[in-house]
Amino acid sequence: MDRILFPCLDADDTFRRAQRLADDLRRIAAGDLPTAADLADAPIIDHWSLALRPETSLVGVISGHPSIGHLRPGATTSLFAFAPDLGFARSWNRYYRLGRRVGDDGRPQ
Repeated sequence: MDRILFPCLDADDTFRRAQRLADDLRRIAAGDLPTAADLADAPIIDHWSLALRPETSLVGVISGHPSIGHLRPGATTSLFAFAPDLGFARSWNRYYRLGRRVGDDGRPQ
């Protein structure tokens, strides 16, 4: 059987967390903001600033992307499922069909 890799320790836990995140974002977007009770046990972050973190993604030459176009270098958003033997990956935004891997076409890696 071909394997599908989930770049997380526990796929079921990741699914539950993603569902909670989606539910919270829907409520916030609808104007249902967190209450004092919702935030009472939330951790406090002090002296905070925004930061960028690397996450697992794919890079390569992308074709047929709605905003990147055709045969343009690009990167996916965070990768959530990766099945190279089955020919697909699922990022935060969409599915990707996997073509050749770097080195499969005679080019140097």
